[in-house]
Amino acid sequence: MAETDQTPRLAGPLNRETLDNLRSVLTLCWKSFEFYRLRFEESGVSLLDINADDPITTLQKLALIEPDDLGHLSREVATTAEGIVDVETSSGTTGQRKVRYMTYEDDQREHEFLAELWAVAGVGPEDRVACLDTDPVN
Repeated sequence: MAETDQTPRLAGPLNRETLDNLRSVLTLCWKSFEFYRLRFEESGVSLLDINADDPITTLQKLALIEPDDLGHLSREVATTAEGIVDVETSSGTTGQRKVRYMTYEDDQREHEFLAELWAVAGVGPEDRVACLDTDPVN
C-alpha cells in the first residue's frame, strides 16, 4: 500500500491576526497544560521557539494526539471547577473512556460549529433534527 502525504494543507496564506492568535493558543497550551508542554519538549519546541517561529512551522513539528492521549489530557483543565458548565464522557468502547470538561465559552463555540456543520449539510433554522441512539446501553 502506498503511503500518502497526510500533511495538512492550508487553503491560502494566513493573515497576521490569525497567526498571532494561533501563537497565543500555542503559548497558552505550553503554560497551562503539562501534557502539551511535554509534547512540545519531546518535539524539540521551546516556549522561545513558539514566540519566535512561524506558528504553522511549530505545529508541523508536533506529534499528533492519539486516542489514548485524550485520557491524560482530559484530566488537565484550564479553568476552575466553577467555570465548568458541562462534562461529557464517552463509553470507552474503542479504548480508554474519554472525559471532556466544558466551559460556557467551549459550549458556545461548539454550538456555533455545529450550526455551521448542519448548514453545510443543508439543515436550516426551521428544520428539526432527531438524534437517536441506535445502540443504547442496557
